[in-house]
Amino acid sequence: MILDFGSDEGALSNVWMDTEAFPPSYDAGSRIHTNSWGSFTGDSSYTYTSSTVDEYIYDHDDLVVLFAAGNEGEYGWHSVGSPATAKNVITVGATQSSADSPENWATMASFSSIGPSSDTRIKPDVCGTGNPIVSACASGDYLTETCETSEKSGTSMATPAVAGMVALFREFILNDHLHPEVSPTGWAFSNYDTSSPSAALIKAMVINSAQNVTAA
Repeated sequence: MILDFGSDEGALSNVWMDTEAFPPSYDAGSRIHTNSWGSFTGDSSYTYTSSTVDEYIYDHDDLVVLFAAGNEGEYGWHSVGSPATAKNVITVGATQSSADSPENWATMASFSSIGPSSDTRIKPDVCGTGNPIVSACASGDYLTETCETSEKSGTSMATPAVAGMVALFREFILNDHLHPEVSPTGWAFSNYDTSSPSAALIKAMVINSAQNVTAA
């Protein structure tokens, strides 16, 4: 499900996360919600919007929510936007692409916003390739309705890629055949309800499977 809250001028309209953004997709059965938008606060503060996101995830603990960290890395520390400062989300920064050099993926993109949050929590939680990414886009020809590709950079490009990894983690847990085959001991002695993995579990798996990256 794709939701468009943009205005006619191309700006993001006021979005109520707990009543407008999350419920339609959650009610439709989606358990992964990726967001490539946010607002630069200047100090990585925990805003009202951040708190409403956290509250919704608390009440719907199987919903994994991802937010792009922001592209204000030029401002240095405390440059992560809101609601990427929320506590229960997976906040995604961007690394260089490995297209030119295999080692680039382990280097932060210079534009990628960095933490910590104003209350000293580590942000972003994880990074994904975001400089550059070749992605699908509309051709602009409404008569043929064809697609083209576009090369863009940003944490907004890295976040959907990490969301794809989240989907693979979730699929692994839900799979009654793959999970016991790969982890027979854990499967045999666990009474965890694998039919509805929590967002906290998925977030922990994502963070603990990551590798260290170097500064830009």
